[in-house]
Amino acid sequence: MKHVRCERAADTQYWTHRLGTSRAALEEAVERVGHNIGAVKAYLDRHRGRPA
Repeated sequence: MKHVRCERAADTQYWTHRLGTSRAALEEAVERVGHNIGAVKAYLDRHRGRPA
């Protein structure tokens, strides 16, 4: 998989587990940078631990 999808609960659960993040943070990342896994991961890494 090269793209993060959050349309289905199973997809969201998979990506939150794989990336070690919350659903809210994952959805924010996808909204900000799109569905590319590399971009989402980089966004989450840059913003990890910061208040929303």
